Amino acid sequence: MVYAVLMGGVCTLIGTPSNIVISELYEEAGGNAMNMFTPLVPGLITLFVGMCFIILTRKWLPERKSPEEAFGSTPDYTVELLVPSDNPNIGKTLGEAGLFRVKGGNLIEIYHFDDVQFPVSEDEYVMGGDRLIYAGQIDEILELKSSHGLAIADHPVFSLGETRRNSRLRTASVPFDSSLIGKNIGDSRVEKDYDLILVAVARRGKRIEASPREVALRAGDTLLFECPRNMAPYAQRLSHQLQFSESQEVYETGPDTLVSTLILTAMLILTSLNVVSLLQGTVMAALAMIFCRCCSVSQAMDSINWKVLMGMAGSIVLGTAISKTGIAEQVADGILGLCGTNPLIVMLSVCLVAALFTQLVMNVAIGAMFFPIMYQAALQIGYEPVTFLIALMIAVNASFATPIGAPANMMIYGPGGYRFSDFMRMGVPLTLLVTLTGIAASCLTFPLTPLP
Repeated sequence: MVYAVLMGGVCTLIGTPSNIVISELYEEAGGNAMNMFTPLVPGLITLFVGMCFIILTRKWLPERKSPEEAFGSTPDYTVELLVPSDNPNIGKTLGEAGLFRVKGGNLIEIYHFDDVQFPVSEDEYVMGGDRLIYAGQIDEILELKSSHGLAIADHPVFSLGETRRNSRLRTASVPFDSSLIGKNIGDSRVEKDYDLILVAVARRGKRIEASPREVALRAGDTLLFECPRNMAPYAQRLSHQLQFSESQEVYETGPDTLVSTLILTAMLILTSLNVVSLLQGTVMAALAMIFCRCCSVSQAMDSINWKVLMGMAGSIVLGTAISKTGIAEQVADGILGLCGTNPLIVMLSVCLVAALFTQLVMNVAIGAMFFPIMYQAALQIGYEPVTFLIALMIAVNASFATPIGAPANMMIYGPGGYRFSDFMRMGVPLTLLVTLTGIAASCLTFPLTPLP
């Protein structure tokens, strides 16, 4: 699915940030403004060929056990212990009794005799009939039966799919740029600041047999948390550390939905007919959404992904600098010295190198870096650059061979239980096929035209 998303995004200028950057740089260089659907036909051809390849080679990708399957049986990593009425620890606090922090795990919930859940605190008093729910290494936690006189409860308190009064279980993955990498949850403030309790950690589809709060986290790890029922306010603030796999936002349809759909349709029509530029069209649409009260100003501001926006701005500056300083012209001269003046060979060479780099760096940056090189190469051999640039758009979006080449890859890397080698096995041949198909489709849709 993620490969289809990457290939499908090439079909319009707004489908991927790199398309926007390349089209804006081309317009700044003096070319005619591309409309919304300029790359549509080459993109659809590439999508069709790529999907056929994926269907035919689907057995190349092994079946992986997702972390959700590893978390499928809650009693495997949680245990409920009962405090007998004659237990000597009754009347002490959890901390004094040594029941708060235990070897191999941690206390995640406590229920008193009246079935009322109390906040987990080492200052909470132990009473007869209390039910204590621990998470972690079960074998070590069960030693509390002999060391502290506890007993196994009759039934587990909760399961993975069950929602409780004030909490629920949710999974989150550790992204590649997370500040938690190399750290453990026990040493961070994540649980305290966001009212979370870590229950288990899975890596490559298998639960780690250790105390969850002591596991040094790696990129791609999946964590199971007990969370507040409404996680929406926390999930956004935690996005730079953890990516929660399930959205808590429920969008309601109504008159605003129709109005926003009409605004979006009008923007697509006006930009595709070149009545307004893409930038003008999107700004006008955003203002219209606010004016028609489809969203508030604060909602509009909160929806802006500043990380992506700053990346695009920096990429445009980088591409302009490469062009203005003459680096692009020098690199283009070097390429022509190696490849000659055959337009197909020049196009193939630049696209293959761009496709290689886009496996390691975000495609928006690669698009900005290679635009001036491809543009200058096309001019120097005497051809209109449009064909070359459409092929470049497809090549820089062929981020199939590594999980770090595109945000979509990172989103499924941990939750899907995939390995780096899985991306290589399917992604390397797919990258070559998509790049070659993109060049052929671009030449068919926009035939190579010599400059007048």
